Amino acid sequence: MEKSSNKAIEIKCPECLNIMKAFLYNDGSMRGTCNRCKSSIIKEKRSAKEKRIRIIKT
Repeated sequence: MEKSSNKAIEIKCPECLNIMKAFLYNDGSMRGTCNRCKSSIIKEKRSAKEKRIRIIKT
């Protein structure tokens, strides 16, 4: 099953504070990769009260 992207947004990287581009998907998740530090940002929607953001340093 493929996720279709709704829109691209610009956010600050939590690791290096560089402005990066992330993509929001229809299921509420967000994914992006920082061009400076090469960290991958993955956010999945859990519930209205909970947010999880995973930073993967490569």
